[in-house]
Amino acid sequence: MKNIFNSTYFGIKMRALVDRVLKICEEVSSIGACAKCGKCCESPIFLPEDRERICKHLNISKTYFEKHLAGRKPCPFLENNICKIYSLRPIVCRIYPFQLFNHGLFLVGVGSCRLATEIYRKIYDENRIKSNIVKIPLIELEKFLHIKGANNRHMPKNKKF
Repeated sequence: MKNIFNSTYFGIKMRALVDRVLKICEEVSSIGACAKCGKCCESPIFLPEDRERICKHLNISKTYFEKHLAGRKPCPFLENNICKIYSLRPIVCRIYPFQLFNHGLFLVGVGSCRLATEIYRKIYDENRIKSNIVKIPLIELEKFLHIKGANNRHMPKNKKF
């Protein structure tokens, strides 16, 4: 997967968005919304910073990681529905039920994941749940998460768009 956290405007905004989403997921999880179902472990994506951190902690080479662990489904660190590296788990796991794609951040599992449903309720009315995957417009998510947007001095304006 291409590293979407590069130094571009989109990368900066995405990193800020992921950091805020991570806080929301932790808050909602702390009140018991997560059912510990393991859905977040079905298709793991390891960003370069995740691979580096995990390899260092487990004292394994990046080559070994790539050859034996990366790309396995479910996650190679999931055992009896428990994450063996929970404190080191990848960013993508930490922000589940949000999933990162090169073109944005999506809330998935609405209706089948208690955590996703609770987060969705915080953003939208319950009666608007119509799909298992929800594309939340970036501007709405930024507003909800109180992220400074493109018109604010804290974020450089990208002239390409």
